[in-house]
Amino acid sequence: MALDEDDKAATGAQDRIEGAFQLILDNCPVPVVAARVSDGEVLYQTPAMAAMLRLKPGDPPLKVEDFAIDRDERAECLRLIREHGSVDDFRMHFRRSDGSRFVGSMSARFVEIGGETVIVSNLIDLTTAFEREAEFRRVNETLEDAIEALDDGFVLYDANDRLVTCNSRYREFHSDSADLLVPGAHWPEVTRIRAERGFFVDAIGRVDEWMAEQMGQRGIALREEFPSKEGRWFEYSHRPTRQGGFVSVWNEITERKQMELALRQREEHFRSIVEGHPLPVWMVDLATSEILYESPSAAELFGRAWPSDQPAYTVDHFVDPADRDRLIAELRKSGELYDVELRVRKVDGTVFWASLNDRIIEYEGREVSILSFIDLTARRETAAEAARQREILHQSEKLSALGELLSSVAHELNNPLSVLIGQAVMLQEHASDPDTAVRAEKIGTAADRCARIVKTFLAMARQTSEETAPVDVNALIEQALEFAAYSLRTTGVDITLRLADDLPVVYANEDQLVQTFTNLIVNAEQALRGTEGPRTLEITTVAVDGGEGVSITFADNGPGIPEDARSRIFEPLFTTKQVGVGTGLGLALCHRIIEGHGGSIELERIDRPGATFTIRLSRDGARSKTDEEEAPHAEESGAGLRILVIDDEEDVGSLIADCLEMDGHKVDVEQSARGALERLKHRRYDVVLSDMRMPELDGVSFYGILQDTNPEQAGSLAFITGDTLSRRVSEFLATTDCPYIEKPFMPDDVRELVNRVMSRKNA
Repeated sequence: MALDEDDKAATGAQDRIEGAFQLILDNCPVPVVAARVSDGEVLYQTPAMAAMLRLKPGDPPLKVEDFAIDRDERAECLRLIREHGSVDDFRMHFRRSDGSRFVGSMSARFVEIGGETVIVSNLIDLTTAFEREAEFRRVNETLEDAIEALDDGFVLYDANDRLVTCNSRYREFHSDSADLLVPGAHWPEVTRIRAERGFFVDAIGRVDEWMAEQMGQRGIALREEFPSKEGRWFEYSHRPTRQGGFVSVWNEITERKQMELALRQREEHFRSIVEGHPLPVWMVDLATSEILYESPSAAELFGRAWPSDQPAYTVDHFVDPADRDRLIAELRKSGELYDVELRVRKVDGTVFWASLNDRIIEYEGREVSILSFIDLTARRETAAEAARQREILHQSEKLSALGELLSSVAHELNNPLSVLIGQAVMLQEHASDPDTAVRAEKIGTAADRCARIVKTFLAMARQTSEETAPVDVNALIEQALEFAAYSLRTTGVDITLRLADDLPVVYANEDQLVQTFTNLIVNAEQALRGTEGPRTLEITTVAVDGGEGVSITFADNGPGIPEDARSRIFEPLFTTKQVGVGTGLGLALCHRIIEGHGGSIELERIDRPGATFTIRLSRDGARSKTDEEEAPHAEESGAGLRILVIDDEEDVGSLIADCLEMDGHKVDVEQSARGALERLKHRRYDVVLSDMRMPELDGVSFYGILQDTNPEQAGSLAFITGDTLSRRVSEFLATTDCPYIEKPFMPDDVRELVNRVMSRKNA
């Protein structure tokens, strides 16, 4: 009597299992069909397959040729299955019941059911999937990165049965043949040697016959279990790859062998279809979130050993638990979900984006959902990288435009500033009365300040800081406050200074730092104009990095920076100010200056009103070679040299000539390089000073011609230029040893340049 009850219980359990798999198939969102090979008659098709073919209830039974319309494709598909045991992603042309056609991807295998050979296949409509095919391929390829972390042994062979890769777990399982597991090892040779060594119990005494069996299974997807000579049991999963090779996954199952073996015998009929499907699938109890069934690909996707007798729950895999509640509500409302993107978590805590398809069913009196997943990690990474590259390109274009603007402005100002500075200095040096000398000094000072601003523009366009020297940051802040004192006073801004006494000196360009500090102070003053009540600006300095750096903070209590503008405030030409108030250049220039000094400037996040900018500078961040060791001075050349000056600006050429003639030199002036070449045919000069940018023939071409026709005079050549931002000019000056100075210049700069030319010639 007890035996009958056990049989009934076993039969009931088997019926429930088979019923569960029938429910899974009937509700599987992927079309699946099973047909006899002998006559092509369809024995079973999932509702999803009927929906894809647009079949109506009551339509006559189908045959394969009714929807697989190309005879040659059908024949080729059957041939491949007979030859390889299966096909995956076989492209065929199909026809729906309404006559419409589409291209589909078929994966098929032979199974034996009731003594007949049946082809079981799933079909994917590729009409909208071609665009995703490459993305899905990358998704699958990213799984290779996790192979080494698998608890299972994994090995991959190519189409020529050569070993491509295996993980350390696989080597551990095959320690008796570790010497054979090298890239390029031939699978039949490795397998035979292992059989001869006695690892495979089934091969003992019948190696040739056993090898023939293994070779016969070469192209078939299978999962087997066998004992080793040590008495350990292993589970061996073998699947072909689309490239013609195959993968094997090994797992030790010694302790679970008997239980899993019995379970597999009862479920074999439906498991051969469900588990052969590559799409990760869950069967979930909605009330408890327990995963009632998990496909091998789902377990692999979430990093869980398969099969497993340990309970698992979906709530452990939703990054945001609210996602599960929302999806269940939508699922109960519509009955199914398609392509829902959300973040999920693997067993090891890894978070990734996945696309979820879900359908709700009733199973044994409870709500159950059938879910499938697609890992979207690679697709999202590709999209994010594309967006990042677009942003980098956008910023590069804006910075390039800013550099061109600065270069253009500087070039246009260089020549008149050179004349203004030079004439002011010479007027001061030769003034006949003190009042004139004082006025000339004031003109020269103002013009020199303009020249330093132009050079600052040029340095920012180059993104470098030039002419650095040790500076006192606190003193520069006080100087910047003096420049902005009137605006601060009229706006009613209270200044609080917290300047540390122990600051290290910083190697920097004084004018550029003052300009940066002034800009930040003026920005704060403008922001505070609309603030009701007290208006404050607090400036703090402190030594950092063990006295090797300085931190400067500008904190106001104004309206602050809008959240949507925080990431863009240092972009060139971007401004939050009203039209006519801001240009969008101030903070961009500050950013360039500080980066050029090897430092950083950041907009801090604070929990109070206002904006706080913090600058960090390293003590030696902008130290140049000339800071570290004094550059050698050129020897004075004395008077009486014959000098040729070439500049297309008449006033600039005359200024250089006047300066040199006052020192007793004989100077000729030419306004074009071609005129200078003609003059050099008939007269030799001790020094030739040339502009770089000139019409018809520029300085680079002039130098090249002179090298070919008059190399001796080429050794006397130096340049006075305002065009060092040009790539052609900068590369030329970097690859030649010609001395040069930049416009705008002081008369002493010209004298020093002449001395450098003569020192080089006399060396």
